[in-house]
Amino acid sequence: MQSKTNAYWLDSKDLIVKVSEEWDAFALENSSPEMLSNNVLGLSIWNFVTGDQTRLWLNTLFGYERIHGKALMRPYRCDSPNEKRFMEMNVSMDGKLLGVRHSVIRVEKLSPPLNFEFSSVKRSGYRRRCSICNRTEMGEKWMEPGELLESEKKLISPIKVIYTVCQDCKLLLP
Repeated sequence: MQSKTNAYWLDSKDLIVKVSEEWDAFALENSSPEMLSNNVLGLSIWNFVTGDQTRLWLNTLFGYERIHGKALMRPYRCDSPNEKRFMEMNVSMDGKLLGVRHSVIRVEKLSPPLNFEFSSVKRSGYRRRCSICNRTEMGEKWMEPGELLESEKKLISPIKVIYTVCQDCKLLLP
């Protein structure tokens, strides 16, 4: 499979000022017309990031690049209900803009499909899900989607989650 890359560029105020040519096609492939370029340009990247810990994680990467000028690469997952998508994010300065490139490294089928419903505030019955590795917390263990289904036979979809960053992924920070 050839790697697909999508990118956006942020100004110093974290406003999206430019997107890659592939942006709109990717949004449509993922049934997200609200993410078309004309709907995101000029808006803050933080309008599209769920969870305080996820925002902090990304802000740390962005700040590190802006201060140190050392390009960063971090692996992450961006699953759809039917697929596990293994991704790579590259963050680097492009002149005065911060360039953020997301590449699909590989895709695996996710069966049965899993849907998630998220909340931005802690609620009873909601589980924590890592925004970086996509594992979901079960007690003291963080589980892959398939493990989650195996361990809890009565799991109801959509699974209610609050997005966070697990301890393992916090270690990926510079």
